[in-house]
Amino acid sequence: MLYLFFLSNAIFYEQSAGRVSNPYFSISVLQFDAESIGVGVISTLVVFPPTLLAILLFKKSRSMFGRENRIDKGLKQGVRRI
Repeated sequence: MLYLFFLSNAIFYEQSAGRVSNPYFSISVLQFDAESIGVGVISTLVVFPPTLLAILLFKKSRSMFGRENRIDKGLKQGVRRI
């Protein structure tokens, strides 16, 4: 997912070379203009759906081997001993 984010940012790298724009705001040495904020929003919108899909696929997946829960296994062994 990180590579996808890098790739989407690389698409827009140096698109505004040679243009001078006034910074929208600056924090110390970092300066942000409207175009760089727009690029960030667009690249996030490109990366978000595949990332969400991958998260949901892993979250909804089940183990191939139906392993018994350790608590249930312990309770069954405890009941057998009584």
